[in-house]
Parts: sequence; structure tokens; C-alpha cells
Amino acid sequence: MLLVSVSIVVRIYYVTNLMEDVTISEEIYQTARQGADLETITNTLSEGLNIKSLYLCSLYAMFSLFGNFTVAGVYLNMVYQVLAVMLLFVAVNNISNRDIAFGTSLVVCVFPLYVKQIGHVTALDLAIVFGALILVGVTGILRVFLIRRKSKRNTKEYARPVEPPEVFVVQAQGQQNAPVIDTSLREIRLDDLEEKKVQYIENPLPIPKRKEHREMNFAVEVTPDQEDYDLKDLEGKDFFDIE
Repeated sequence: MLLVSVSIVVRIYYVTNLMEDVTISEEIYQTARQGADLETITNTLSEGLNIKSLYLCSLYAMFSLFGNFTVAGVYLNMVYQVLAVMLLFVAVNNISNRDIAFGTSLVVCVFPLYVKQIGHVTALDLAIVFGALILVGVTGILRVFLIRRKSKRNTKEYARPVEPPEVFVVQAQGQQNAPVIDTSLREIRLDDLEEKKVQYIENPLPIPKRKEHREMNFAVEVTPDQEDYDLKDLEGKDFFDIE
């Protein structure tokens, strides 16, 4: 979106401030003098479907909007140049990344010779658009080929057989036919990893002393028959006496 905006702003500024005159191809001018009716367009297409005939048909369409072939040719070239810049961005992005594609397209977008082409009403800008389309197709096919090649290579790496673990032979002195011990898949215990053990340090901060456990005894021993504290005779007592 930013690239399109820059392309349009640069070309509008050139047309309104820097463009001195407009040149139109003699062949296009002679064809345009015949008018822009349906019969003329049909006769143009009957000569063959090529870049010239497509450019004339699009020029007739722009003429119906502006009413002047010179103005229509300038703005038609502007449309084709913006389209070519966007197609160039897509083509470069197919074989690189967005940053490189944006930089390349921006350089072409503001290239002075390409911007000045707006003032020449010829089929060259349409030919550049077709060239950009071909470039997009070629880079698109190349990108698909590279992606498939990379995926096949990754598949081969994943399908590579795993080598069997090494087997070490432990033989005691003076003993023959010692048993074979496979230590490659030995279980690794957490206690064996010394660096994983937590080593505590003494707390340097002052802390209160631990409280000693004390038992509380009463000097008066209460017999079971004296453990009933319920008030049975409430006569003459109020709420505060009860509490």
C-alpha cells in the first residue's frame, strides 16, 4: 500500500510540476483520429491481439473518461507504471524477502527515466507490464521448485536411519568371554548430576530464637462433679449476671 501511494504521488507531482510537453506516437495519433466508437475498437482488435491493439483499446476507454487523447494517454501510462511496480515487487518477493522487494520496487518507482516515460504516449508502458507479468510467472515457478526441493531434502534427513548405539565390552583381568554391557542407554539419575544438586547456604540474616514448648498447669485441681458450670437457678439474676 505504501509503495502504491509513493508511485502515485511521485507521478502526480511530475505531471503537475515538472512535465513540459507530451509526445504521442504518430501511429497511435492517426488511429485515435478515427474516433473512439465501438466500430473503431472492433477494427483495431480485428487486426490481431497484440500489445498495440490492447493499448489502443485501453486508450479509448480512458478517452471516454477524459475526452482528450493526450490527457488519457498520460494517465493511462501512470496506471500501467504503478501496476508494473507492484508486479516487480511480487516477482522480487518470490525469490527473496519483502524488504529487498520493497527496496528494488521503490528504486524503479522513482527512477527518473521511467517517470519521464509518462509524457510519451506509446505502448512501451504496457509492454513493460507484460514483461513484469512474465517475470512474476518465472519467479513463481522458481519459488515452487525451490520449496519442493527443500521439502524433499528435509524428508530425506528425517528418514535417515538411526545408527545403533555403541556397545562396550567390559572384561575382567584373567577372565575370558566377559559379558557385553550396553552402557549407551544407561539410565541417568538426577543424583548423578552434581551440578543439579541444590546447595544451601547458612542464613546470614538475624532470626528470632525458637520458642520453647511450655506446659501450663493449674494449682487447683477440679473434680468431675465440679465441672458443671451451668446456672440452673436463674431467679433474681439479669442478663449481665448470666453473661
